[in-house]
Amino acid sequence: MSSLEQFFRSDKKILWLVADYICDLTRIKFIRDGMWVQDIKSTSKKYFNSIKFIFDIASVIPIDILQILVGIFPLLRLNRWLKVNSLWEFFDRWDRSVQSYAFLVRLIRLFVYLQIVVHLYACTYFKISLWETRNYQINNEWVYNFKDSHINNYVYSYLFGLKTASTIGNNPQP
Repeated sequence: MSSLEQFFRSDKKILWLVADYICDLTRIKFIRDGMWVQDIKSTSKKYFNSIKFIFDIASVIPIDILQILVGIFPLLRLNRWLKVNSLWEFFDRWDRSVQSYAFLVRLIRLFVYLQIVVHLYACTYFKISLWETRNYQINNEWVYNFKDSHINNYVYSYLFGLKTASTIGNNPQP
């Protein structure tokens, strides 16, 4: 068992959740007449009357606090995907503010988006393989056999996702 797996199985899960919630705090400002407005009263009024507020509230509902009771269960964090708009907004603002190095911002944006897609491919492959080996005892060349630690299994699944996303894979047919 790796040290990362030991961390999540220990009592330090609470530290992880506290750090996660601290990272959810956001700094709010908006543009009015071409100038950034950071006045608390104005930003609060604009923010509370926006659809972004609803998405932000829904994304930070502490459903994943149930992980203390049931263990690590990633689907409990699915509501965090409602914050993906903040990632897009961050890259748009960064792109506008750094005119001379805009190509670098766009390259970083492409890399981040690629990592997200590859991660989703890896998670999908991981779950399908796990489901087929546990429920149906399928053992073929497409399904991965889970013999190692979760970290090694995820790395293998990530490699499969990377090969699938880049289409260099020579992946066997499912």
